[in-house]
Amino acid sequence: MAQVRKYAALPDLDESPDTYETPDLTDDASTLPTSTAWSETSDTEANPSISRSKLHPNEARSQFQSSRVDARETDFSDRVSSKRRAYVVSNREQDDGEDYDSGDENESLQRKLARLNREVQEVQNELDKRKSEANGTEAHTDNEDVAAQLAQLSTALDGMRQSQSAQSRLSRQLATTAPSKAEAVTIPDSTRTEEATKETVDTQALNKVADFDARLAILERQLGITSLDAPEASTATSFLPIIPTLSLLDRQLALLTSSTSQTHIDTLAQKLQQQQQTPKPSGTTDGLHELHTPEDMAKLRALYALLPTLTSLSPTVPPLLTRLRSLRTLHANAVTASQTLDEVERKQDEADREIREWRDGLKKVGEAVAKAESGMLENSAAVETWVKELEERVKRLA
Repeated sequence: MAQVRKYAALPDLDESPDTYETPDLTDDASTLPTSTAWSETSDTEANPSISRSKLHPNEARSQFQSSRVDARETDFSDRVSSKRRAYVVSNREQDDGEDYDSGDENESLQRKLARLNREVQEVQNELDKRKSEANGTEAHTDNEDVAAQLAQLSTALDGMRQSQSAQSRLSRQLATTAPSKAEAVTIPDSTRTEEATKETVDTQALNKVADFDARLAILERQLGITSLDAPEASTATSFLPIIPTLSLLDRQLALLTSSTSQTHIDTLAQKLQQQQQTPKPSGTTDGLHELHTPEDMAKLRALYALLPTLTSLSPTVPPLLTRLRSLRTLHANAVTASQTLDEVERKQDEADREIREWRDGLKKVGEAVAKAESGMLENSAAVETWVKELEERVKRLA
């Protein structure tokens, strides 16, 4: 009844009970079941599109029996995430009792590297999980062995990744251009030894470049060239710039060897001898102490402490002074530039005002010309009518 109530609203519903009737048996009717088996005299025998080859379940099963699908902790959601773990399909075939991994022959190098990186990350995550769950010493030693192997594998992957970077390309170019020992190295046939030799060549080239750069930097610091660009680099007391020191010595020697300086030095030496020979009054020391207060002495000590810094900064002082002089001229011009700019703006305003006046005058002149043209047209029309009237009158008089 519940079914009738459920489908009562449907049209063409027959609510009468179902009856199953069989026809009456006759003498000529056969009760044997008809055969549905295929016979050789079937009409479909001549159809070439039907494949009549038999299936071999064992062979079909052997194609997929060696495949192993590892779907543990696999995320089948549709989220876009770089850390999503996918399932791994491995195909291993039995050959003389030994297993070997068939792999994908068409897999590219980049895909292999990406797959290895992903597997290394998965192993690292599983190792961290084991470390968090492990309690015994045996498990700890096993985890240490796995961690060591994982570190070696990560180092190998990093080396392969760095071999394709810009730094490795630069080192290879330097190794090919510069005559180095890497040219005489014979690369073995095995892949591992070839990669090892490439890494050694790269490291040798980089070490040579770094050594040359360090020597060049030391030479520049000794010559005082870097102090022009980076004054803070020349503050070290271990390096004295050679070029500024030589120029200072040259000036001192020029002063000592010149004729005027010799006479001046002689006069100074005589004055010093006279002062040394003359007795000093007792009150001079007190006067000196009175002249030099503790504040003055502190300032003198501070200036004396700043002498090494000032000496190291001596190469930068001349270009700095020239720049300051140029800046002074620029500032002096900037003071007058503001006044000149104001004058230019005032003249521009006056020109704009005159242009507006000229525009108004031209507009008025255009209106007057238009009125004059309209008046001339009207006058010409009136004159034409007058001429026509005169012609008619002349014709009448004639």
